Amino acid sequence: MHEITFPSRLPGWALIIAVVMTGFLGAHVSLAAFAHHAMGHPGRWIRHVAGGEGWQAFGVLARCAPSELFGGLSVVGRRSLTPYQRWCRQWWSTFDTWTRGPGATFFGATMLLMTVAGAAAYLVALKRLIPQGPARRRTTTYATVDELRPFLRPRGTSHEAMLRAGALPLGRTVRVDWRGHGVDLWIPLEYRRQHIWVLGVTGVGKTSGIIKRWLASDAMLDGVHAPVKMSTVAVDVKDPDLWEFAAPLAMRCDRRVIRWSPMSADSMGHNFLDYVHTVGDTVDMAETILSNDTEYNRKDPFWRQTELNMLATTLQLVCEEPAERLMPDLLREKLQNILGVVPPPRSLAFILGLSHLHPSEFMAYIERVDGHRIVWRDRYSKVFQARDDKTIGAWQGLQNVLVIFRDPDVIAATSRSDFHLSVVARQPTTLVIGLPRKPGSRRQVLTALFLRQLLQALDDIAREREGGQLPVPVTFLLDELGVLGLI
Repeated sequence: MHEITFPSRLPGWALIIAVVMTGFLGAHVSLAAFAHHAMGHPGRWIRHVAGGEGWQAFGVLARCAPSELFGGLSVVGRRSLTPYQRWCRQWWSTFDTWTRGPGATFFGATMLLMTVAGAAAYLVALKRLIPQGPARRRTTTYATVDELRPFLRPRGTSHEAMLRAGALPLGRTVRVDWRGHGVDLWIPLEYRRQHIWVLGVTGVGKTSGIIKRWLASDAMLDGVHAPVKMSTVAVDVKDPDLWEFAAPLAMRCDRRVIRWSPMSADSMGHNFLDYVHTVGDTVDMAETILSNDTEYNRKDPFWRQTELNMLATTLQLVCEEPAERLMPDLLREKLQNILGVVPPPRSLAFILGLSHLHPSEFMAYIERVDGHRIVWRDRYSKVFQARDDKTIGAWQGLQNVLVIFRDPDVIAATSRSDFHLSVVARQPTTLVIGLPRKPGSRRQVLTALFLRQLLQALDDIAREREGGQLPVPVTFLLDELGVLGLI
């Protein structure tokens, strides 16, 4: 279909044509009724609409108009009317009587019909117009009717049937300029594999109007209450808002319900180091941690590389060595003084404690861990060779980015693992990541590490399966994405 761009004369011409055509139709019906009245036909006038008597009566009135207007006047004086003039006057008198009676209704209805038809034609033509030129190349535009059609609820399908089919309620369209009518919009299951970005100012209702509704909709997708299976991962930056809403709904269904809120005392545990198995994993984790330090990218390349090497090597140390070798009594007392608790060696809080050691203390610690070996002395050779101020500066950089692990609740929640991340892809699960607002807490490190490891675990499962699909699809609801850190 040919596209009609804005601006256009189409609405104006549509208005004129509709008014003229409606006017002719009203005139035809009115003249047919008048002819029926003037000729004294029996029955109803509607039967004569299809005939031509109305326009014949109009021709008589048109011919008699000059005679009626000027036939009774004379420059010399008055004179008697001719038979033709009396005949014409009789027609006009009948027309005048009819217009004062039922004719007024016909004229009023015609005017009303002309107004309605003209307005309707104008609005329909206006609705067909589309922007032209640069306005059509914008990245954000209003969706057209054709674009929204796949998201409309099929006629005769109930809300419950849509939910069981895995569709997400999106909302309802609004009328623009009093055109059209509101309809329900849904995101079908096949469209859920795409990214969906919800934009809105603070307080507009993104969380309560969309995220909570989607959490509730997915709670029933457990393969029992609905034929579809779906896991949901939601980030709650207003913890425990989403948890208190979603947990009661999810627990009614055949779902695993998990809350990882490392700043809460009742959080389930997830130790990031339980997912470090290779040297590459340690480098990836070190890069993720340091990239979420606001000062890291502003530093000199030498300091960035030094901090990266020290953190990656220390991650290797705590992941490869047994706990009894990493925790001498002297270090236990120092960690108690620094952190208030003694974290297990295989934890990021333990690395934070190591970063507070003086270079001479750290060298002595490495020699004690090595014993008769020289493995870690070789790996930390650059640290041993650097001046104390260089080493202290690098450790201070790590302390700044790991400061969140001084929190006792964070230490407890990241020192053990109460669930495996793969459960999300193997069983319908509702996983809520709770992170309350705490200024200066550097919580981005927590969300960035958790989401990165979760995505990596899901990718590993998908790669192992034929077809590259997860046993249970996973939906991520990332509220306040901009404050979740660099993944």
